[in-house]
Amino acid sequence: MAGTTNQQGAFRLEGLTKTFYPILPWHRSRAVDAVQGVDLVVPRGCVFSLLGPNGAGKTTIIKIIAGLILPTTGRVTFYGKDGDKLRSRPRLGAVLEGSRNLYWRLSPMENLYYFGELKGLSLAQIKRESEELLEMFDLTHKARASTQTLSRGMQQKVAVAVALLGKPDILLLDEPTLGLDVESSRLIQQRLRELVERDDRTIILTTHQMELAARVADRIGILSEGKLIAEDSLSNLVAFFRQQDYELELPRLEWEQLRADVSAFRFTEGQSAANEEMRVTFHLDNREGYYALSELLLARRPEFTTIRQVTPSLEDIFLQITQHYSDGEDGGGA
Repeated sequence: MAGTTNQQGAFRLEGLTKTFYPILPWHRSRAVDAVQGVDLVVPRGCVFSLLGPNGAGKTTIIKIIAGLILPTTGRVTFYGKDGDKLRSRPRLGAVLEGSRNLYWRLSPMENLYYFGELKGLSLAQIKRESEELLEMFDLTHKARASTQTLSRGMQQKVAVAVALLGKPDILLLDEPTLGLDVESSRLIQQRLRELVERDDRTIILTTHQMELAARVADRIGILSEGKLIAEDSLSNLVAFFRQQDYELELPRLEWEQLRADVSAFRFTEGQSAANEEMRVTFHLDNREGYYALSELLLARRPEFTTIRQVTPSLEDIFLQITQHYSDGEDGGGA
């Protein structure tokens, strides 16, 4: 399912691998293949989410794109230019998970001025952008407070603001809302969408929070054990893995009488919100399966409460893709 797009690519990963070797040479058998042969084109002007569990290789890919670590093999190109050459790299902003992205004894305003000067911005530009960014993230009233006294959510908003100084072409965000309160998380998500839609920025977002990826991403890549196993738009992923799933709610006694009659169908069962009712989800392979189930229900006429088609969530899709990939690795799938 991995594919490319007709839009101009902000950057491209070609045959990217990264192996971490132990310091002691006689322990080389313990080497870790963090990234394995990743090929990816990310279009400009979108939010691209790298989705995967902890240890899937998300942070390693972000650090390679940022130039903080070198790949073992493969290369990164930005707008068609070799990313290994410093002069050809575009303006990047980054917030890395697990790293202290700020100086805690400085205030948000002082952090913005400090990092703005490191980026080579003029004082006039730093002043103008700092005021805009503090207002954008609702931090104006905390502009001169010590960063270490701010809440976790405020500190993360300051870190994102610092990353946006100088109007970078590509913004790299590694788990940007991890551990944040709902209000701070939603504000960051809202601002990210505004940056893409208003300024045509490209944002790379890594997360294992599937609801975050579903809410803000235009395209999604799914990583498993260092390999990119799927990449597409969310709508295409949903369409590709859409099952003919139908959920039936009916009294427990009715289900006990019906269960043997529907044994030819695949289904999962669970208790409904009402204690005396069962929720049964039928997993049908095609429309013919729906017709067969409908005919059986019409013949048996159980007294069900509701019946509806179920649309898979991103979490459902993720589980299906990883299971499909695992079956393929074991020789049991395509």
